[in-house]
Parts: sequence; C-alpha cells; structure tokens
Amino acid sequence: MAATYYKSQAIVITVGSITQQQSFTVHEDLLLRESEYFRIALKSQFIEGQSKTFCLAEDDPQAFDIFVQYLYTRSYTMPEKLFEGYSNPEEMWLETQAKAYLLGDKLIAMGFRTEIIRCLDDQLHKKAPSMHVLLRVAEEIYQNASATDAEAIKDVLSDHCAARMGQAWDLVTLPVWTRDDKTALVDTGLSEFIVDVFEKVVSLLSFFWPVCLRRYSWEPHTGRTTGTKIGTHRVCVGRVRGHRTAYSDMAAFQA
Repeated sequence: MAATYYKSQAIVITVGSITQQQSFTVHEDLLLRESEYFRIALKSQFIEGQSKTFCLAEDDPQAFDIFVQYLYTRSYTMPEKLFEGYSNPEEMWLETQAKAYLLGDKLIAMGFRTEIIRCLDDQLHKKAPSMHVLLRVAEEIYQNASATDAEAIKDVLSDHCAARMGQAWDLVTLPVWTRDDKTALVDTGLSEFIVDVFEKVVSLLSFFWPVCLRRYSWEPHTGRTTGTKIGTHRVCVGRVRGHRTAYSDMAAFQA
C-alpha cells in the first residue's frame, strides 16, 4: 500500500471552525487503510462520499495535522511553527495530542490512537508538565473519550500523576508535585481521574512499603470501601451506591 497510495484519488478535507479553518489533501488509499470512519464515508452514497470532499468543522486543525503526518510516515513530530507565540509550546503540544487522540476516536483510527498513547507516555516522562497542564489534558480525555476503550490513555495520565506524588518511591526521578499541585488535583472536578490516581498511589505504596501498610475494608449497607492507612494518613478508594468515589484526609498528600 505504501508504494502505491500516491496513485489513488486526492481527498480534500476541511477542518476547523470558520475562524481557524484549514484544508488538507490526503490520498484516498491512506484514509481507507487507517480509518473506519473514512472507509464507510468514502464508499457511501452521501454527498461527501461521491464528491470526495469532507468538512470536519468541529475538529482541531492542529490535531488533524498530526493525523496526516501519521498517515504518511507512521509517526509524527511537533511542527516548529505550529505554536509560535506561545510561552510554553511543549505544554500546548501535549494538549494538542490529547485532541488528536479524540480525533482518532472519532475517525476510528486504532493504529493512530495507539501511536498517540505511546508518544504521550514518552513525552510526559521527558517533559514533566505542570499539574495545570496535566489536568487540562486529563479533562480532554476523561470528559470526551469513548467510555468503552479509553483505559490505556487514562492509565498513562493517572500513572504519571501518581508517580510524581513523591512520598515513598525514591526510584522515580520525575519532579514531585508541590503542596499547591496536590491541592489542585483534589479540588478539581475530575472525579474519575482523582479515583484513578488514588488507586495508583495505593498500588505504588503497596509495592514500595509492603510492611508499612495496613489494609482495611468497610462494608456498610451502601457499599464497600477499601483503602490503605499509613501512619495517620489515609487514602480511600471504592464504591458507594455503585459509584466510584475517592477521598483523603489531605494530610496524606501534603508532602
């Protein structure tokens, strides 16, 4: 396919709202190979399938640029001019990759999503973004990704956040979160993300301090809660009335 795609028809795809709209020209065979969305659309009797032109007005042009890079090279990089004028382009780049993952979700491009997860994981460890940026990326994913198959990218985000709590795992070389960072995490409205992070913290503590942990369980009529107690500090994760919940006495996260 890679040697013959250039013989296929050029498809024009317009991406973004009117104020930021960009047009891309992509070979049809590449779209057919990588995206179930385009496989269905290009073979349909709808106007787009017949005219070979598409408009993705609700999507991000920068995210689609990443998709086009992937189609032709099976990888992608941050274009040097993409974030000119931004004070921290590398952090903006992380947010754009989250949007690219959501685009892959929409286009049903499984290989592209896998590459996003691999690159995002690598860059989180290399760049160690601020809590503010990590929460914005988590918000994009947790609020908008497909509920059925987003566990891999959610694991990447929650693993990274938990690894930087810096309480017991000296082997982790990433900069640890500050007191304000931890407060921002607890105060955020991303309840599912908080639960995932707390579960990973408990798992890490179980690995590094196996003899210092005292596990307990609580089974009231409303549900079951399991947790870990470390001295006077407590982190609890569990299910109450069928809903995942998390809470902390905050002292556990005040490094």
